[in-house]
Amino acid sequence: MIIADDASTSPLKTPTGSHAPSTSRDDASEIIPPPSYYGSMSDPTISSGSSVPRSPYYQHSRPPPSEQLPSYYVPLQQPSKPPNDRGWSAVKRFARAFLAALIAMLLFSILMDSLATIWRFRSSRNDPWSQLPLPDIDLDGCNAVRWKKVSGYTYDASASLFTDAHASLNISPEERDDLLAMSSRGKDNFPLAARAYLDMPLTDDTFMLIAQGARQSGSLHVTTHSKRGDDQAHATVTVKYLSSSALARTHICPLSSRGIQGLGIRTPTSRASEDLSAQIFVIIELSLPASHASKIDGFQTHLPHYSQYITDMGDVRFSHMYLNGTSSPIHAANVVTDTLVIDTSNAPITGIFNTTSMIQLTTSNAPIDVELGLAHGKESTPTVAFLRSSNAYVLPRPLLLLSDSKAPRYTISAETSNKDIDLTFPTSPLDAAVVTHAKTSNGAARVAVHRAFEGDFVLSTSNAPAVVDESGAEDPTGKGRRRTVWVDSQGADVLVASQVRGAVSWGERRRTYGSSVDITSSNGRVTLIV
Repeated sequence: MIIADDASTSPLKTPTGSHAPSTSRDDASEIIPPPSYYGSMSDPTISSGSSVPRSPYYQHSRPPPSEQLPSYYVPLQQPSKPPNDRGWSAVKRFARAFLAALIAMLLFSILMDSLATIWRFRSSRNDPWSQLPLPDIDLDGCNAVRWKKVSGYTYDASASLFTDAHASLNISPEERDDLLAMSSRGKDNFPLAARAYLDMPLTDDTFMLIAQGARQSGSLHVTTHSKRGDDQAHATVTVKYLSSSALARTHICPLSSRGIQGLGIRTPTSRASEDLSAQIFVIIELSLPASHASKIDGFQTHLPHYSQYITDMGDVRFSHMYLNGTSSPIHAANVVTDTLVIDTSNAPITGIFNTTSMIQLTTSNAPIDVELGLAHGKESTPTVAFLRSSNAYVLPRPLLLLSDSKAPRYTISAETSNKDIDLTFPTSPLDAAVVTHAKTSNGAARVAVHRAFEGDFVLSTSNAPAVVDESGAEDPTGKGRRRTVWVDSQGADVLVASQVRGAVSWGERRRTYGSSVDITSSNGRVTLIV
C-alpha cells in the first residue's frame, strides 16, 4: 500500500537553509550579476532573470537562483573537443579540394587536347598543305602546263621497286599488303590518264616538288640520266583520273622564283563534295643529270599521300635534302647529302643514306630500317643521326666511315615505343668518339658497339634484366691488347640487375672517355654487346 503524504516535505520541493530560493522579486534583486561582456542588459535572457544560460560557452550568463556565487573567480571548464579532430578535418578538406582541383585541371587539359586535335584534323581535311612547314608558295593562278591525254596501261615503276625494298622488313603479311596498297593507292582503278612534260634547269636554287589540295595521292620516282651535255632535270607527270572534270581541276605548275626551282601540283582544297570521281592519282617521274659537275644545292619534297622512291643516285650529291610526306613510305636506294631530313607518318622509312653532317628520320606507327653512312667532316661539331618512330621497331646500322678529321665525333640516337630497338655498328674509325642513345618502352633494346669502342655505359630498365655481353673481340690495332669490361650493377646478380653501369677499355681503365652508351627501356630487356 502506498500512502500519499501531502504534508511531507521533499528536498526538491522545500529546500532548507540558506540555499532556498526566493520567489520574491526583491530577493532576486539582491543578487548582483557579474558584468556582461558579450551582451547588453537589454538582452531578454539577462533582463528577465531567466535561469537558463544562453550557451555553455557563455561564461557570464545569469546564474540560476539556486546557485551561490563564489567569493573568488572560478573559470568554467572548457568543453571537450568533438571526437573528430578539427586539425585532421582541415587536412582532409584540403586534400579533397586539392584532388578536385587536380581532376578538374586534368579534365580541362584532355578537353583542350581533344579540341586541338579536332581543329588540326579539320584543318588538314580542308588543306593538308597548311600543316606543312613550307615557304609561302601559292599555286593558284599559275601558268599551268597543258595535259595530253594518253590511252593504254600506264606503268608505275615505283610500285615494284617498293615491293623489293620492303621485302626485308620484319612485318606481317597483312602489314606488307597494306604497304603495297599504300604505295599504289588503287591507281589501277582509274581508267583515264593524261600526261605532261617539264624540262627544268638545275641552278643554285633549291629544287622542290610540292602538292597542294585535296583528293590527290600518288608516287614519286627519282632517277638519273647521263646524256652528254644535258644538265637539265626532266619531269614526266601522269595523272590518272575518273572524270574529265577532275582533270580540269588538276594543274601542274612550274616553279621558278625566290630561290626555288621545280614543279607543283594543284587541286581544289575543298572536301565538301563527296564525289569520288574527283579523286586522282599522280605519278611523277623525275630524272636528274648524273653528269652534274657540282652538288645540287637543295632537294625538297612536300607530297602528302605520295610514296617516294629515290634510286641509286651514283655521283649526284646534295647539300641538303628534305623529304616530307604523310601516310606514305619513303625509300632511297643510295643517297649522299650533307644534311638529310625525312618526315612521314604511318609508313616506313627504308634505304641507304649517307651524310657528313646530320640525318634525321621521323615516322610513326611504322618501322625504320636503314643503313647509315656517317662521315665526320672538318667541323668541330659531331655528325649526328637521329631516328624516331612509335609502335614499331627501329633498326639502324650506322657505318662510321673514315674521314679527314683527326678526331672524328658521332652522335647516334634511336627512339621508339612499344617495340624493339636493335642498333649495330659494323664499322668505326679507331679513334672515333661515339655517343649512343637507345630508348624504348615495353620493348627490348639492344646495342652492339664496334670492337674499337672504348667508353662508359649505362643500362637501365624495369621488370627485366640489363645484360652486358662480352663477345670476345680482338684488338682492332693488331697489338694484342686485352679488352677489359668493368661492370658495376645494382643487384647481387649481374644477369638479373635492372640497372648496370660500367666501362669498356683496351688496357687500363681511364677516368674519362670520349665515347658512351646509354640504353633505356621499361618492361623490356636491355643488352649491350661489347
